[in-house]
Amino acid sequence: MPHTATNDIGRVANEVDPLVIVEVEAPESYSPNEIAKILSDILGKSVPATVMSEDDVQAFCIKCEWPKVTADNWIEMFKGFNDATIC
Repeated sequence: MPHTATNDIGRVANEVDPLVIVEVEAPESYSPNEIAKILSDILGKSVPATVMSEDDVQAFCIKCEWPKVTADNWIEMFKGFNDATIC
């Protein structure tokens, strides 16, 4: 799962020509379990990586009072990560 720090995105955006498309990615990718371990270490308590069903995503978005289209877009994004449409 590629991640990039927002500071790095801002730095690169400031350094490049605004008409040039630049892909920014961290030097290495982390699995959900690796991210959960890092968060657990930082917080000093267990943070498990869990799978969210479409119903879980819908419920989360409702709890956050987000529009249905936001939940639909999140679900589409997660599907894209899972089937490597987004990579």
